[in-house]
Amino acid sequence: MKATAGTPARRAALAAACLALAGCAPPYLVELDKAAGVVSQMTLVGTVGPVSVDPSATNVRFLPARPTASSIGSVSVPGGFLVSDSSNLENLAFVTSGGQQNGSDDFSLAGALSNYPLYQYDVTNTLSNTASVVVSKLDGLSSDTYQQFTVSLPSGSLTQVGSALPFTGLFSTAPTTMGLSDVPTPSSTRDTFAFLVFLAGNFSIGTAQMDGSANVFPLSGSAFSTGNTIPGPTRSLYYFSAASGASVASYYAGGQWACQQWFGTGASTVMTGVTHRIDAVLGTGDYLSTEGGTLRLYDSSGTGKEVLSMDLKGLQFCYEAYVGSDPYVFFALGSTVRHGQMAFSVYAIPSSAMRGLHS
Repeated sequence: MKATAGTPARRAALAAACLALAGCAPPYLVELDKAAGVVSQMTLVGTVGPVSVDPSATNVRFLPARPTASSIGSVSVPGGFLVSDSSNLENLAFVTSGGQQNGSDDFSLAGALSNYPLYQYDVTNTLSNTASVVVSKLDGLSSDTYQQFTVSLPSGSLTQVGSALPFTGLFSTAPTTMGLSDVPTPSSTRDTFAFLVFLAGNFSIGTAQMDGSANVFPLSGSAFSTGNTIPGPTRSLYYFSAASGASVASYYAGGQWACQQWFGTGASTVMTGVTHRIDAVLGTGDYLSTEGGTLRLYDSSGTGKEVLSMDLKGLQFCYEAYVGSDPYVFFALGSTVRHGQMAFSVYAIPSSAMRGLHS
């Protein structure tokens, strides 16, 4: 029988998590208690911390190193990438499971667009025992760049691999990268990124594979033009569905989020049912949104029917990744242990089970 938030089994699980996260101090974590009903439907795959976090920092999020295990019961979290904002800077750090910070770097937030992140963090597959994150700067201009940071597990330091590189030349002479996303692939392979670029009044889409440790897209990207147009500035959130071959653009226009879907060079469909920012297209084909702390799932057929809406209770979406042959959705829950100290619990749920979640 599944434990609920009020049962002895559930309370025992919460107590065990408190012990793992905070070393018995404090004995009660309000964030964990608040989210108990949601996380009881997921698998706790690891804890990180306590971690020192600037009390004035905002938009704190944790992205665990990508799993390499073949089954969910074997997944562990050796550490992950901690991102936070302070003043006009965004900070990236790597922290071990025990809470040790091993290196960090800062990025200027000058020129950030409203409604869109200036920097996008894509945690890539852990190859050769190396955790990796690709940081893309997307400002809606032709100066878009990417840079890779790696960590040798289990206790290496955050290392920038080479300098920041422009996306120029990947598909065309000087395109503006409107949006890009990491398409989930089995854990033993290099990551495939999907791109939406804008050049000389035309939109193109394409893919390229990222080397897990060399800060380059070593395989030439393939791209083709699409006749679809996206309103507003040359910036969008873009996803490619490996399951259906659909391209999905989520963009802010006219005071709200809108969404288009198209296949190949075909005409796009405005998904009028999708009225919130899209954060991922899952292996099931569903669109996932966590805008405003609410988890929403949309069906990709027709105009986009909302099939799930629930309060995340503080959980943050990390990414979708393969465990063995099955895709899982990963979430992180940050808990305040004491002033200036946070701990993070990492949970996973099969992508196929996402529609069954409930508050």
